[in-house]
Amino acid sequence: MKGNIEAAKIHAENAIRHHSESLNCKRVAARVDGVQARVANSAAQRQ
Repeated sequence: MKGNIEAAKIHAENAIRHHSESLNCKRVAARVDGVQARVANSAAQRQ
């Protein structure tokens, strides 16, 4: 039984870490999208 509890703790820690990584990736993606929009807008204004 104790092994199962340890496995459950490890699984929960991994799930939390993956969720945090997912949120960080979404944050970075949103920033990249914002930069891309600014670059596209700037390029359009130069033409």
